[in-house]
Amino acid sequence: ALERAVKNYQRYFWNNEAACHTLYPDPRLEKCGDSPWQTACHVGQLQAPWMAALLGLDGLFNSEQVRKALETVERHNLEGERVRTLT
Repeated sequence: ALERAVKNYQRYFWNNEAACHTLYPDPRLEKCGDSPWQTACHVGQLQAPWMAALLGLDGLFNSEQVRKALETVERHNLEGERVRTLT
């Protein structure tokens, strides 16, 4: 069940164009409408891979995606781009 959940998390939330996981990937959810929150790149997406590693579940998350997400969050924070990265 855990592997299936992670697979679906990657499938539905990974945004290849933004190089991060998105909070609301499906516009049909209409949680935020046209708000920048719709495609925001949150630092919280890195908590699950970090916790999985702490629990000895290395390899559960796609390491390339985790690396890209970390780079994206870092890049947006360092550039001061508060609209795209909401931490």
